Amino acid sequence: MRRWPPEPSEQVGDELAHLPPPGLVVEAVEVDGEALVVFTFPVEREASDSLTDAEAAVVELVLQGLTTAQTATARGVAKATVSSQLHSIYRKLGVASRAELACKLG
Repeated sequence: MRRWPPEPSEQVGDELAHLPPPGLVVEAVEVDGEALVVFTFPVEREASDSLTDAEAAVVELVLQGLTTAQTATARGVAKATVSSQLHSIYRKLGVASRAELACKLG
């Protein structure tokens, strides 16, 4: 797992110390009245070409460890919508669980 900010021994140089890893997406979300900062890397498109944009967004949040309810709140949709999208994601990617999803894409 990559930590941010890096330990001083891992820093390449002072001029690069303040830069986040390439591709990192930082997003502020509110879940159950609590402000959270979510750090994500976009889902690899070759592994998920058949996913819709909404499904890819759900995958990104699920890979960060958000529950179905938290994902629904962050996306502004019903919990049932996220559950339906997860079933579609599992079918399209040939997995049966969040754990398998994480192994395949995480």
